Amino acid sequence: RRSAALRHWRRHEADVARDGDIERAVDLAHAKLGPIDLVIANAGISIGGQLARLSVADHRRQLETNYFGVLRTFIATRDD
Repeated sequence: RRSAALRHWRRHEADVARDGDIERAVDLAHAKLGPIDLVIANAGISIGGQLARLSVADHRRQLETNYFGVLRTFIATRDD
């Protein structure tokens, strides 16, 4: 049997590396459900290869997702 909280659970897709996506998903959640009790920042990528052969853009993409994506999620939901 599903708990009352799970009956209201919703998934919102967002690109954590793109400014505004997380905020839009949080705004949708607030409009439908009110304050957010739990958020899981579970995005992550890995770029393989020799460090010397990877471009700055490769590293930037990884940081945008793995670090700034979590940070964006935290900032968008910290006041709940």
